[in-house]
Amino acid sequence: MKNIILKYGSISGCIISAFMFTSAYLLYFHPNLFEPNMIVGFGVMFLGFTFVFIGIKNYRNKINEGLLSFGKAFKIGFFIAFLASCFYVVTWLIVYYTLMPDFIYKYADYTLAHTPSAELASQKIEMNTYIEWYKNPIWIILLTFMEVLPFGIVIAFFSSLILMKKKT
Repeated sequence: MKNIILKYGSISGCIISAFMFTSAYLLYFHPNLFEPNMIVGFGVMFLGFTFVFIGIKNYRNKINEGLLSFGKAFKIGFFIAFLASCFYVVTWLIVYYTLMPDFIYKYADYTLAHTPSAELASQKIEMNTYIEWYKNPIWIILLTFMEVLPFGIVIAFFSSLILMKKKT
């Protein structure tokens, strides 16, 4: 089980981390491209997290003789997603502290510039909260995990439902 988690978690983590690093690198050298794109971001996460499904399936078919409970499948999927998320968090920390230490300020400026005036006051409070959180590496780590891990857990859950197979 450990080998499956390490193999597929690493593949998944490399995919989502490579995209994030590439995006940050391009943004650093072309700041006029600063236009967050959630569709592309979630698309890449989905692509990376397909290895959660593949890892669970390989465990079921190649190691566990075609049988797998939901609990065991979810455990494998969760740890694959968690390892991939660790790759993502470490990559973000490297990018943030080396290429983009002013990211949170640029992000706040961008967000406030694209916020309707009726919501501006509450959005300023939210952005100031993020700026304060970004002064502490623990908060950066937690926020970055919250960006990616929940999506991986959802993929692990549905993959487990699809791939569980009990003795008949």
